[in-house]
Amino acid sequence: MAVFKTQKEKMTMDGPDKLNRIVDGAQINGNLTLVTSIRIDGVVEGNINCAAKLVLGESGKIVGNVLSQNAEIEGNIEGELFIQERLVLKSTARITGNINAQSVVIEEGAIFDGVCKMKGSQNSGAFTAKISDSASEGVVY
Repeated sequence: MAVFKTQKEKMTMDGPDKLNRIVDGAQINGNLTLVTSIRIDGVVEGNINCAAKLVLGESGKIVGNVLSQNAEIEGNIEGELFIQERLVLKSTARITGNINAQSVVIEEGAIFDGVCKMKGSQNSGAFTAKISDSASEGVVY
């Protein structure tokens, strides 16, 4: 029996699908920059720049702006969302702020208070620069 991982298993472990977690009860004050996916069930007060997928659980809360490739939201966000591909707002989602995404799915029951622009990722460049200027407070890989 071989002890070595196959190339496919190694790529999965090292790829952007590797998941970070902020658990329920945890609170982070500061900006996060991630090259991998993250699930947030706690509270983040700061901007989030995620190169992969952001999942905000029902108990999760973000007070700050979000830039992500994809996002699935069940909790609360107070801030601007710039999603380069697909944004899914689950029935328990509560968003106060504008949305810029390539595609948006909103389940019945979700609450959204803001303006939604569906122009793809072309407008995220300026936001990336803005969020990068203040990202020195916290970095997660």
